[in-house]
Amino acid sequence: MRPSLRHFFVAVMFVVASLSATSAVAAPVTWASVDVTMLSEQAEGVLLLTAHLPETATLPAQAELSVPKGSQIQWIGEIMGGAPDGDLELQTTMTTVGESDTYTFTLTSSRIAQIEILASDMMSFDGTTYASSIRWVPSQDVPQVRMAIRVPQTASITTQDPDAGLQPGDGSFAYYSKTIDGAKAGDELALAVAYTVPAAAAAPAAASSSTGLLAFAIPIVVVVGFVLIVASAMKRKKTAVDDDSAEETDDDSANDAASRPTAGDAVDEDDAARSGVAKRNMVTAVIVAVIVIIAIVAGIQTAKPQQVGDTITQTFNPGEACATANIQLTVPADSDPQATADSLFTALGTVEGLNTVTYNQKSSSLSVGYCESETTEILVREALATTGLLAPGTAPVSPTP
Repeated sequence: MRPSLRHFFVAVMFVVASLSATSAVAAPVTWASVDVTMLSEQAEGVLLLTAHLPETATLPAQAELSVPKGSQIQWIGEIMGGAPDGDLELQTTMTTVGESDTYTFTLTSSRIAQIEILASDMMSFDGTTYASSIRWVPSQDVPQVRMAIRVPQTASITTQDPDAGLQPGDGSFAYYSKTIDGAKAGDELALAVAYTVPAAAAAPAAASSSTGLLAFAIPIVVVVGFVLIVASAMKRKKTAVDDDSAEETDDDSANDAASRPTAGDAVDEDDAARSGVAKRNMVTAVIVAVIVIIAIVAGIQTAKPQQVGDTITQTFNPGEACATANIQLTVPADSDPQATADSLFTALGTVEGLNTVTYNQKSSSLSVGYCESETTEILVREALATTGLLAPGTAPVSPTP
């Protein structure tokens, strides 16, 4: 072989060997476990894919995670284990194979990666029954896959997976979940559930607020009454002491009363002054009591639902709402508007962060003002689901600023 050709083949073999070594180094690591969880954390359903590397894995590590084809990705990053603000967003590349989009990235600071997917199309409601379903096809073998769908704790399961069951969750929620061991690349893993929630009994939404205000009012009225009684008693006691003093003075000074004509006048002036102070104190106490009572009555009236035309409004917390959810309802034609409003307001009484809620009986709709830092439209809808008045097939919409 000629020297030039020999050098050429040596160079080609070196390049091939280098590319093979690079491919071996860049091969994605194998996950120890993956959690596929359906949540309702935002205005739309959210599917979380949370993948865990083995404890023995070294960083940085190149990894890949597949999602259903065409998924609306909200976020991909590393979970640092503290506040969500501390999680790190990842730079990714995406390839499509079959019915899956596979995202490739490099973990540098954490062994946990997470993909958040908007998933409102995975939920449905027909006016009575809620249904949720999730599926996932791994791009590599995974020793353990945990699948879960979050449901209200009061949910009654109507259609279930024989391998799944309810597990306790956080707050007022539970998780319908199952575990798959030894999942293989290309396996289609799925979990589905249908459930109903009990209807809430209709009760005046303002009852708790009014009761609380009355409980606050009673001690104030008692204190004001006590102050008035004490003031009156002190006035009577002072008057009696002054009368006794006046009688003793008259007895001891009977002989020279004529020589001191101005003393009686001074006593009369003192009595008049004391009487004037007592009257002013009494008037002040009465005014304060009236103001307190007026404020209490006004507070009670404010806490009650207010009806104007076709709308009934309940103020849960004063102030301007950060976002507004407009929710369509299905209300029987012969239902009492006030009873319907009371049922809706009662159901929302457990939701934090609400401002003003307005029920429009003409359009059969509900306008809910809330603070996004404390609650979400999904949580509002889940609370309203207990009334059985949500219109079927109404998917959550993005909050209105």
